[in-house]
Amino acid sequence: MSVPYVSGNLNVAAACGGIVLSAPIPGVNVDYVLEQEFLCARASFVPLTLNSVHPVLPSFRLVEETPKADVTGEMCRWTRRYAKIPAPHNQASSIAYSPVGYAGDSVTLGGIITAVPGRSRIAKVVSARVQHDYFLLDPANNRILDCDGNVVFSGANPSPLDVPLLQEHRYYGPYYSAVPLGLVLDTISYGPADPTPQYLYPVPNGTPVQPPYDAYPTRGVYETWVAKSATVKTYDHTTNVLTDTGSYELVATASELSRWMGNILERRTVYIEAE
Repeated sequence: MSVPYVSGNLNVAAACGGIVLSAPIPGVNVDYVLEQEFLCARASFVPLTLNSVHPVLPSFRLVEETPKADVTGEMCRWTRRYAKIPAPHNQASSIAYSPVGYAGDSVTLGGIITAVPGRSRIAKVVSARVQHDYFLLDPANNRILDCDGNVVFSGANPSPLDVPLLQEHRYYGPYYSAVPLGLVLDTISYGPADPTPQYLYPVPNGTPVQPPYDAYPTRGVYETWVAKSATVKTYDHTTNVLTDTGSYELVATASELSRWMGNILERRTVYIEAE
């Protein structure tokens, strides 16, 4: 009696092609995407769960499975696409932006009332830096990760709404009353070398719904940014830490969020120089 020979269990998906790596981000020569063809009996096809790791290169997670092609004999063939969480990168751009404006005011110095001129908001085209950051939704472990594997959110049923977003810079004058807004007025300083504290509305607690420390600068602080005589600080929503960025940039518009691939989300934030 003849004995049939088989090369494997056709009811289980098996790789039938080599690994193909690609760099999908323009200007970034890093292989973030992996593709490989698989084969199995059509009746036994079971889709993989998003975020499943590649059997050979576990740093890549499943983001997509292509349509199944019939290869006769009740068999099907398709491509599984995996991806790494990309590191942050920047792209050059330009936007129409209205620089921060402020109303005129007056101050009393030595008993003399002195007028302080204001500035109207006039839209103009300015150069911009668009920073792209990436996050992985990991519902199986109730968390969201950044590209370094740090947990930026922990909680049941994480969603894109739980990705920390940066708010655009806004200006409230030093004499602006927070009472009508129902907010808590607080002041912080960048240290002994900073004679002008910043005003904060409201007190931060690290949640995305509250602004970063430098979201509401006083007029004095803002003018030092324009004069390039002070260093902008950046507030980290995750760590609740104020850090020195060594730049004079403003967040021009609130961050935008979209799906990059699978459960990997892309956050885009537009920065411009203060003026």
